[in-house]
Amino acid sequence: MTFSPATRTAAIILGLVVLGAVARIAPHAPNVSPIAAIALFAAFATGRAGLGAAAAGGAMLLSDLVIGGHEPGVMASVYLALLAPAFLGPLLRRLDGEIALVAGAGASAIGASVLFFLLTNAAHWAFTQMYPPTLEGLAASYTAAIPFFRATLAGDLLWTAAIFGAAACWDQLRLPRPRAVR
Repeated sequence: MTFSPATRTAAIILGLVVLGAVARIAPHAPNVSPIAAIALFAAFATGRAGLGAAAAGGAMLLSDLVIGGHEPGVMASVYLALLAPAFLGPLLRRLDGEIALVAGAGASAIGASVLFFLLTNAAHWAFTQMYPPTLEGLAASYTAAIPFFRATLAGDLLWTAAIFGAAACWDQLRLPRPRAVR
């Protein structure tokens, strides 16, 4: 059965939204989430950053209906940080070869983790009363978040590898098989 490109794209986006929402709702280690990987992969697979952001944003919105949110400034930083990898996805399409793609996807996942750490912890410092509004307070915010950064980095790398790897396996399975020569 062959699907139109629009149907295939819609199925990819919908599947990633469901995966992301379920993974956020299901019990998991703190900060280990597929959302950044979904933004990156959806934009890579479709060539459109907007669709990557839509897939990640859809998963976030859907799951936030169940798990709730935080202070609006902090939530804005979380959404911004998790949607940002979508802008790297189309760039990955320009890489030549599997090794370059794996390295690029890995570097993108690391960059996504660093951006998430920097933005969300600055937001906690700026928008909550958890830390004093001083440079020492900002430093304390970042210091307290180091264990969460490790989990975010591990999660982003693992989810990126899993999603890109699953897609590569799927593409291999869908290739026409050569006929046996008699």
